[in-house]
Amino acid sequence: MVKVVTPGTSVQGPDIRLLPGETVSIRQRRHASTRTGYVAFSRNTVRNTATRIEMGNNDSMNGLKLENFNEAWFDATAANTEFEMTGVA
Repeated sequence: MVKVVTPGTSVQGPDIRLLPGETVSIRQRRHASTRTGYVAFSRNTVRNTATRIEMGNNDSMNGLKLENFNEAWFDATAANTEFEMTGVA
């Protein structure tokens, strides 16, 4: 799990290596309030509205081919927004 504690402060995914050919999904966990989360694949692009992917509660990105989960960067509009890696295939 990845938690954005402070909005505007990019958080890198944890060091979890994936096997060659595996795909992964990233999901923004459901929260009591409406939050916008951001996912990108570098620290700079997660801060840029033109290059990041915006997510809401329970949204997911599927079929991502990453070598390591730490290639993903996260940010959000609200404190304590949580994301998780799901669906390793």
